[in-house]
Amino acid sequence: MGQTLPYDVANQQQQVIPYSVYHQRLWDTRDNMPQISAVSITQDKTGYMWVATEGGLTRFDGDHFRNFNSEDTPALSDPILRTVYVDELNQLWIGSTNGLIVKRDSAFIEPDFGFQSPGKIEDIVEFNQRIYIAANGLFSVDRTSLAVDAIEMNRGQVTALARQGDKLWVAFNNALGVIDSEGQYQFIKLQGQPQQSQIEHLTDYNGSLVVGTTRGVFRLSDEGQLTPALFSGNPITDGVEMLYADSKGNLWIACKQRLIQIHGNEIIEEVTSIDDKTLPWFVTAFEDHQGNLWFGSRTHGLQRLRYDGSRNFGVEAGLAEPYVWTFANQQDHVLVGTNGGLYQFKQGRFTLLVNDDRLPNNVVYTLFIDSKGNIWAGTRAGAVQLTSDYQVIQQFPSLQNYQINGFTETADGAIWIATLKGLYRWDGHQLTNQSEQLQLTSDNTRAVFTDSAGQLWIGTAAGAYKYANGKLNAFTEDRILHSTSISFFTQLKDKRMIIGTLQAGFAIEHDGNWYWPQIDKLPAENLLYAAEYDGSLVVSNVKGVYKVALASLAPNTPLDIRVLVDDYGPEANRDGIRCCNGAGNAKGTLKDGILYLPTLNGVGVINLAQAIDAVSEPIPVIEGMVIDNRWYTQSGATLPLGKRNARFEFSSPKFYRNSALRFRYFLDGYDANWTGTISRREGYYTNLPPGEYQFKVQTRMQEQSAWSTPTVYHVVVPAYWYEQNWMRVVFVCIGVLVIWGLIQLRMRRLERSKARLESMVAARTRQLDNANKKLAEANKQLENASLTDSLTGLRNRRYLDVYIDNILARSKRLEQGIFCIILDIDNFKILNDQLGHSVGDDILVAFSDILRREVRHSDHIVRWGGEEFLILLDAGVSVAEFMERLMSAIAHTDWPHGSRLPTKPSCSAGVCYHHSGLTNWHWEHSLILADKAMYLAKRGGKAGWLHMQPKADVPEDLRTDVTTCSAEALLCSNYFDLQGSEHIMSSAAQIKGVTPT
Repeated sequence: MGQTLPYDVANQQQQVIPYSVYHQRLWDTRDNMPQISAVSITQDKTGYMWVATEGGLTRFDGDHFRNFNSEDTPALSDPILRTVYVDELNQLWIGSTNGLIVKRDSAFIEPDFGFQSPGKIEDIVEFNQRIYIAANGLFSVDRTSLAVDAIEMNRGQVTALARQGDKLWVAFNNALGVIDSEGQYQFIKLQGQPQQSQIEHLTDYNGSLVVGTTRGVFRLSDEGQLTPALFSGNPITDGVEMLYADSKGNLWIACKQRLIQIHGNEIIEEVTSIDDKTLPWFVTAFEDHQGNLWFGSRTHGLQRLRYDGSRNFGVEAGLAEPYVWTFANQQDHVLVGTNGGLYQFKQGRFTLLVNDDRLPNNVVYTLFIDSKGNIWAGTRAGAVQLTSDYQVIQQFPSLQNYQINGFTETADGAIWIATLKGLYRWDGHQLTNQSEQLQLTSDNTRAVFTDSAGQLWIGTAAGAYKYANGKLNAFTEDRILHSTSISFFTQLKDKRMIIGTLQAGFAIEHDGNWYWPQIDKLPAENLLYAAEYDGSLVVSNVKGVYKVALASLAPNTPLDIRVLVDDYGPEANRDGIRCCNGAGNAKGTLKDGILYLPTLNGVGVINLAQAIDAVSEPIPVIEGMVIDNRWYTQSGATLPLGKRNARFEFSSPKFYRNSALRFRYFLDGYDANWTGTISRREGYYTNLPPGEYQFKVQTRMQEQSAWSTPTVYHVVVPAYWYEQNWMRVVFVCIGVLVIWGLIQLRMRRLERSKARLESMVAARTRQLDNANKKLAEANKQLENASLTDSLTGLRNRRYLDVYIDNILARSKRLEQGIFCIILDIDNFKILNDQLGHSVGDDILVAFSDILRREVRHSDHIVRWGGEEFLILLDAGVSVAEFMERLMSAIAHTDWPHGSRLPTKPSCSAGVCYHHSGLTNWHWEHSLILADKAMYLAKRGGKAGWLHMQPKADVPEDLRTDVTTCSAEALLCSNYFDLQGSEHIMSSAAQIKGVTPT
């Protein structure tokens, strides 16, 4: 990695953040970047990152890269890009090896340089409301008209540009120019430039112009003299690949095989490898709207540096091994209990205090400092009382081999000790087992706590107790507190108590009662440590750290939650500290706004002020609408006449915890309800009626209750001439004229043909009724077509989005669930490839007819996509009988093109029973489980079915396992009852014989 100055994240006065302290993340071609080199980086006003590579342009939202190249953007015929820049009008300027391109909205425009060719574009800067281009000369471009002016064409290639206050510096190979605030250009003759060197980079750093050349780094004096820049007293004489000054006062200098971080005139860190393996080759840098640093490398793609006030301190800071369990505050430092004894943590370093026979066991599991300043150390195998200078006061032979979970001191000076083998009390002379005297239902005491009123709180593996005035009170009125495993106690400044559990979240006192925030709204179901900070409760758990506003911890109040550390899911161990572990007393401590937490990778230290500042709200962005592969990015777009199908794409640029984003969308004027989505970031609509619509998108983080303000995209679906309002007016006017004529005729012939005229009026009235009925029927057919698959005549996915709530509500009223059955035609791709899509379409139609014959009218058949179908079957029938009957019908069908088919079509099916009364179980989880059962049927030999049904004793987080675990892992978990075709069941039994990794 290279040399690094000491850094203490707990020191709030220390502002310089070394490179190695940032949370680092890399993206490259494995993440769909167009090329491994990232040569320039910028960010637009909506938050997207734009990266120029030597294989094209790409845009990044934190989740995926969208690439632009000559295939979809003819203007990008040259894929070898040099630089990108976003101006104040949110236009993207792109420089390549042979020209300039401007992206304005969705259009890519090439400014006209006349008979001149700009050549290789090295840099782009906005100055005095104009865009300056460093190319084979110096050019300026009007931001609006894109008119080009040539400023300097006689001194060869312009290599770099840099703004410095009201001046713009222009670098040539061996000279400089400057443009003042009035736009006047002046050439400067340099002194002191080393021979055979070329200027390649410029930047303004702390008020002076720093010049990067092929022979090192220099500063420009007021007299035009180039002098070597000295950092930590030494010059840098390597060829410079990058110069960048960030907002935190750092100067980043990249040479071909190292990155140097400067603060002031001191070298903070020198980086000579990435991930301790390969040489860095950074060539560009950028600081985004959130203060994250981005580096582009020729060999490692795109790197992001994020700092949120958190860091792990472990072996490299002095620990013998990294397992940490407990803390106690002592004067100007923190005591730390680890697997290897008792340590002192101060100024970012550990000092070993005790790991000899003074401890009953070297695993220090809990710590406590009593009112006399003595230290109580609880280990995995006993307890000891030490003086403040770590000498033994008292040992407890009767606690030998007992894991000690916590200590507390009551007003009488007694020390209460929670162990796995009971609750003990030490009065200074005698140790007594209180579990027997108090008749606790469990000897496994996990936590003890003394509140401000002197009451003793006891947490066991089977519930909580309060001991006051010689009386033990169990929380029999609260089922959870009376039975669940208690992990932690604490008291707020307003005297309210917090009780944490290992399985049910936590409870807080509210108006004399206990309020439980909904566990499905919390980021985790367990609480290991909690502390009050700045109006919030900060909670650590096995999945990370979050804060919840105390004002929101009340009944009928939406929870206001922000995740500070996410150590669960796809970004765990990649984008933050590892946290947290342990349960019981002292599994964290808060000291001077710094949170210390135990982890398996040392001490997790979080500067809460900086961590909270780093949390940003997601903002939804509608990227545009796609019609026949054509993008419409501007709101207010009108569809081409006759086009009624649209796809809306949306996102939310977020570069930390992007996978935790949740979206929902709504087409105002068409949809009845919002449609929620997790990973899918697009909405499909087919056969839209004519009219004006508003497509709305909202987003939130998964732990939040409130949705963001919606982003709106206006769209118009034009009507045919006969659907337009003016034609309706014409029809009405014609009708009025006809009626008026009839009235006049009736008046002239009233006496002669009264009866005949009355008959004519009646006939016209009937015709009008018939026309209205036909119009209503046509509208109904249009609505039905939007929910129907055009090939098979079955319902499409849109039908399910619209009616799934009604289907589930009906199932709930009937007090019976539904069977979710996913069917996939076996070897369909081979059939398509060998015989063509027309034969494949005939097979799909025939397969759909079989499903119609076998399924009742009350059930639902959906073409799920391609050769995949979904049946929602009322649970009033035997699913086994239905599936066997369906498989038999498929096997005995006389298929079209039968003599040409390579094999007779069959299908594989997965089944899951969905009951709407299940807690924390969404019908989409049943779909996922049915899909994985179908996969197992495929694996088991195809032409069969498998029913996977969760057992009654499955864990509460099964829905997460169903989403993330493989089908084989779920099968081997033994949490499911299985039923299916004989050969499929045989295959499942063989799979269960092997434990998946």
